[in-house]
Amino acid sequence: MSTRKPSSSRVQLKRGSACFCCRCKCDGLRPFCTQCKQINRIPECQYHDEKQKSRTERLEEKLSLLQQRLGELETNFARGSMPSSHFNAESLHFRTTPHSSVGVPFGFENHPGSEDHNHGPIPTSPAHLFLDPQDPWSYENRRNLLDIFIAHRHQCGFNGQTERFSLSTQTADSVPHPALMNAIYLLGCHFSRSPHSPWLESVFFARTLEEISVALQNADRLVDIVQASCLLSVYLYVNGRTVQGYTHIFSAARLAVDLHLHQIRPRPGVSEQDFSIPAARQRAEMADCISAFWQVFTVDRCWAVANGLPLALHDSDTPELRISTPWPMPDSHIEHELSIGQTSSNTIGTLFEHQPMLTLDLDAIYMPSLRAKAVALYELTYRLASSSRRDDEYWANHHSIQLALQQFSLTLPMFVGYESWRTQAPLIDVDLFALHTMMHVSVLHLYHETPGGETLHAGNLILALIRQLNPGDYEYLDPVLSACWMTTCRTYIRMMGFSGQQIGDTTMYPMHIIEQELNIILTAMRTLSAVFPISGSHAMQMEQEAAYARAHVRFSQ
Repeated sequence: MSTRKPSSSRVQLKRGSACFCCRCKCDGLRPFCTQCKQINRIPECQYHDEKQKSRTERLEEKLSLLQQRLGELETNFARGSMPSSHFNAESLHFRTTPHSSVGVPFGFENHPGSEDHNHGPIPTSPAHLFLDPQDPWSYENRRNLLDIFIAHRHQCGFNGQTERFSLSTQTADSVPHPALMNAIYLLGCHFSRSPHSPWLESVFFARTLEEISVALQNADRLVDIVQASCLLSVYLYVNGRTVQGYTHIFSAARLAVDLHLHQIRPRPGVSEQDFSIPAARQRAEMADCISAFWQVFTVDRCWAVANGLPLALHDSDTPELRISTPWPMPDSHIEHELSIGQTSSNTIGTLFEHQPMLTLDLDAIYMPSLRAKAVALYELTYRLASSSRRDDEYWANHHSIQLALQQFSLTLPMFVGYESWRTQAPLIDVDLFALHTMMHVSVLHLYHETPGGETLHAGNLILALIRQLNPGDYEYLDPVLSACWMTTCRTYIRMMGFSGQQIGDTTMYPMHIIEQELNIILTAMRTLSAVFPISGSHAMQMEQEAAYARAHVRFSQ
């Protein structure tokens, strides 16, 4: 009896080798499989040759790239004039020495009137200004880019003084380092939307890296370098260059700790000689140091949550790494605050202390302070939600963070939405919008495993905030909102599996309401992508996850 060879349609293919169209019946022939030819679906016959990777594998690849890059930086700067810190690349933790330095992440491909944030108005961005590509550093270009940056600095986590950036009033003692100025011009280009922006961004990006390298070798104005590295990190993150962004914020965090910016107030028994930064005799110097540290803190934690990366700036109970720098405060109050000698050995720990409903603390209604506290709670809830442990310690931490979150939320000023006194965009308080969103997303973190009344209520509040946005507001929104909205999307996607069900005292939304809410969030993310491209990537990712969840729900019905 003659044996028949199995038809090509029955050949068992390796996982992921079939085309998208026919899957089980695919024979794997290229460019078009036999099954697609037979049913006249050649245009839909597409293969996906990339191996599907798990989230763990992708993170391991990121970690490997970072370790390789940091190793190169260690080697490069070991030959320079500044000694290097002891660094353990495998654990991504670091130890500091009194005069250690940080490696600068250079060598990547080159490409492309304000008030303090105490509920003061945000200057209007001089959008679409003419930028001369022939002379990037012309006085007119620099002035225009500086004005644009000042109008958008709250989106970059920058709360430092801007008076010293004035090109007409700079003195020899107050001149910012060129690295910081070029980082400012870089972000000014990003927000300008000029047709010449891509080319100018590549110029300022390359110059910023070069100036950082020179500054580190000469130990020149290192606090400015911390701020410049943070701005570079934000620029890279919002443009979807995650690994490079993390490398820069890691460098900024390491330099900040080397400079003891996380412990600006000397503790009892510690002399000023133990600090690598001279004692700040002037209020402006102290303000810059405090602002630089909290800039690192907020940028690191916000984008670590957004990308699922380890923290670059650790807050531990060890004397070397414990954060004791005071919360941000208005410059006019710094001398008074330090003179009364009320210091805390653990600044983050004050979030868990009982606070009165009405307080006269200087930082109670100061926006940079509120933002730093909100970011701390936002990251703590995410870290707790990411833990695989569910023991007594986990639930104790869950309870304490929940109480801290409730207490802080009660101190937040109310978000009123549209403010009639505003005549130009933004027409809302974009700072309060971001803070309230982060607090509601923190609730989603805490209850991500237990869909019910808490998650439904928090999701509704986030949607209520989004519905109050005006088209012109998006240009001034915090880019971290994209990650917050992505978390909200995932909450509604999980609700698909419980649509219409009764959970405790809560009746979950039916499917068509969930789809409606999802569409509102995705529309907001796509709109934000015009300013921050990373938001478009987040929206596409959520669309894919939602499509998969819909298919799963239909299959299970």
